[in-house]
Amino acid sequence: MNSLVLSGVKRGMAGFPAPINPTTGDLIIAVDTEYEPQILFRVLSRTAVPFHEVTSKFVFEEGHPEMTIEFWKEWHQKFWEKSLDHENTIFGNGDGEKVVNMIFEVVWPVPKPLTAEGNPVKALLELVERVTGLKVEAEQVKDVFEFGGGIETRIRR
Repeated sequence: MNSLVLSGVKRGMAGFPAPINPTTGDLIIAVDTEYEPQILFRVLSRTAVPFHEVTSKFVFEEGHPEMTIEFWKEWHQKFWEKSLDHENTIFGNGDGEKVVNMIFEVVWPVPKPLTAEGNPVKALLELVERVTGLKVEAEQVKDVFEFGGGIETRIRR
């Protein structure tokens, strides 16, 4: 996912269920599988739409220009059914289920490793301070959640 974001191909992300509830302007950090921060991005827009109303335009923004809308829906339905199975949540056929569609812009690729010792919250705090000069305290961290093979988090303004 990170390489698609850094290359500019991926400018959107879909999430279900909606614990991924970013708002416009939120900063999100994406890390690799070793929990090393890779990208800081800003949410430009966020909509929650019924699964059957996801558009081809969004599929393109999510970095899947080769996919038809039908294939995207089939793949994501299977993915969410499998990932939700252990949480006793059912995706079903997607009718009536709302999917969070988020469009973002890259604010900062991380130029050098951080000293976060595998802690995504510590990594976020260090990265935000490095990029913005703002000192962010741990209690300002709003969410930490796993998504797309990495960890993302948001800070409360």
